Amino acid sequence: MTTIKEIAKLSGCSVSTVSRVINHHPYVSVEKRQRIQAVIQETSYHPNRIAQDLNKKKTHNLGVIVPYLDEPYFEKVTAGICRAAVKHNYKISILPTYYNRKIEMNYFEEFASKLYDGLIVTSKANKISDILPYIKYGSVIFCKKIAFNNISCIYINRSQAFKDLFTYFTQKEINHIGLTSAQNKDKSSSTKLLFYIAKQYFPTFRLNRLVENCATYQDGINAGKYFMNFPQIDGIFANGDEIAAGIIQAYQEKGLQPPLVIGQDNTLVSKIMNFSSIDTYPEKYGEEIFQHFIEKKTEHVSIDATFIKR
Repeated sequence: MTTIKEIAKLSGCSVSTVSRVINHHPYVSVEKRQRIQAVIQETSYHPNRIAQDLNKKKTHNLGVIVPYLDEPYFEKVTAGICRAAVKHNYKISILPTYYNRKIEMNYFEEFASKLYDGLIVTSKANKISDILPYIKYGSVIFCKKIAFNNISCIYINRSQAFKDLFTYFTQKEINHIGLTSAQNKDKSSSTKLLFYIAKQYFPTFRLNRLVENCATYQDGINAGKYFMNFPQIDGIFANGDEIAAGIIQAYQEKGLQPPLVIGQDNTLVSKIMNFSSIDTYPEKYGEEIFQHFIEKKTEHVSIDATFIKR
């Protein structure tokens, strides 16, 4: 591989002059610039952009921490981030954790070593206190509400959508509900909120009617089989449309009429199967997240989810 030193030797110019030409800096004579560019073309020289970016303390690489790669919500959020990033010539590195705390902290270590200009944390496994020491290395944006005012976060506010959902259940004379969630309620603020609001509308709701760690269609089928142990359940809220579809499928495979099932994300699945869903506008949300990063915002911003009744 040709080096800058070799380009300098072949062109009869100094290394610093070659560097200025490569980086499009002024103050190089037309004659020297043409001579150096000719040598670059003859040798098919390509500058080491990674080294250049490190020297400039900027990589134009943004890390996006996601729990899963195959979950529709995170797929769409990431798609929105990528669409916005392309317009600003940023590369996106997708960093899956599967909620493994050690893997997640390894990504923060990479961030500290300047591998990324910033990190977007769509969902975290570690405590915020463990992550705080890394904030000094650059921009970190959390996709959940953070208690610290000086930390950037942009999050989906599901509170009103959850209230509208449970109001709909009561209007349909639902008496006993089941719930699914992506994480344990002690780890997820969204699940805590869901449980809190559910108890307001259904005081007799018990934790054994909550199926945690649901992310896929198969998880939905497994949840449906579990809910069948409680024949009195007549309404179920699933934390994703594919999960809702799996629950419905589980009941139908047993020849049973499914309870009233409501999903989340308002994807094509809920539209085709014609069940209600909560829309979190994930692609638009992803674009807003990137804008939050590029504008170096540190304030807290919320985006309201909407209950879509079908």
